[in-house]
Amino acid sequence: MHKKLFLLTVLLQVGILYLIGSDYEALQTDIAWDSEVLKKALEEDLIQWENDSNVNTEYTRYGVLHTGKSLNYLAMVAFYDKKNQYPQAPAKIAEHLRFVVSGGKEPCCRGTIAGWADNALAQSITLAKYTPNVWNQFTDAEKEKLDWLMKALVIAGNYCQNLHNDIHVCLYQSFEWRKEWNPNHQEGYIGIMIAAWIYFGGANAVNKIFGEFDYDEYISRFTDYGFTNIISCWRSAGKNLMEHGGTDAQGGKTMGVKIPFKYKSLAGFGEIDYDPALLYRDLSVRMFGHRVTSSNCDGKAFILDGSKSPYEGQPGMCFEFSTSDASGCRSSVRYVYDGWFNNILTAATMKAFGLLDSADDKIQRMHVGTSDFLFKLQHGYNDYMHGQSRKAAESDLYNLGYIFMLDIYNKIFSKL
Repeated sequence: MHKKLFLLTVLLQVGILYLIGSDYEALQTDIAWDSEVLKKALEEDLIQWENDSNVNTEYTRYGVLHTGKSLNYLAMVAFYDKKNQYPQAPAKIAEHLRFVVSGGKEPCCRGTIAGWADNALAQSITLAKYTPNVWNQFTDAEKEKLDWLMKALVIAGNYCQNLHNDIHVCLYQSFEWRKEWNPNHQEGYIGIMIAAWIYFGGANAVNKIFGEFDYDEYISRFTDYGFTNIISCWRSAGKNLMEHGGTDAQGGKTMGVKIPFKYKSLAGFGEIDYDPALLYRDLSVRMFGHRVTSSNCDGKAFILDGSKSPYEGQPGMCFEFSTSDASGCRSSVRYVYDGWFNNILTAATMKAFGLLDSADDKIQRMHVGTSDFLFKLQHGYNDYMHGQSRKAAESDLYNLGYIFMLDIYNKIFSKL
């Protein structure tokens, strides 16, 4: 690893990140962001979540799968903007984050599949903390709220993704879930674990948060902050389950949230320590795990215009192009997107902090998998899922933050 990047990694591990000096600035590069995409991001509604035990309602009521990515896009723009070429971005980010901690707007922090929406927020807060033009806009009280929201997110991540916890429902005790399911179930909250490692300054700092977890203190804090969404969710789980573990509402077993974080690899690497590079390796190897094929599910899933992927036969095709559901074979660009966008959000933050090696095979697989995905999306794809066919196109993703993700990928990764 480059000497300067190695030094930054060490500083992060001991919980110290200096935002001035050559090591930090060496990671920053001027980027010419798409002006139309930036304009759209600046015009988006402020991010907020609905309090609902139904996870689909929580992240669809206010369209957070779209607005969250617009926030993350702006956070990435501001982070790289050394010359203040995009002065509107920091102000809009501050608006978003003030709004989300104003009370009753925050995610429920339930873990599991809610990572679809929650990860974008965690990545954005992390980028904001290390972007002086953003972070200096907040009062100490606002920074405190953001700290405690990040604690809530990473605690939910430990609860659902720790190798010692085999939960069957989210903290709200309402969404049935298994942590070994398809990649869209891991990408979000493992992304949050990685973001928290950066935000708080390494594994020891985050594990200390877990070890000192006091349910009553958190509920008291959240009551003061007006974080009613988290309170409703965590009260459904209760103090005993979160502090000491036990059996959840669907028979899952947990040791609670006070244990240090370790992860059980779903890509064949065994038990994984709390290290961003190792965690992302596991996500990436699984996410981009197939050789590219242009049709799947015995020909039921195919590129609509009859063309073949230019990447046919190369390693890196996204997992959800060749998987299964309760009805049998499944191949779906929408399910690919649900895992892919969180992978890219997380990888982009890691790249920003010098924690991703551009020469690694994982990046080549990302390029192949992403390029194949975009080709199928742009040429149209006949999805096959739940035993039924459905025509899918790029326009299907426009209300899910697609344009923001595409510009992030194009500017951060496509030239690596």
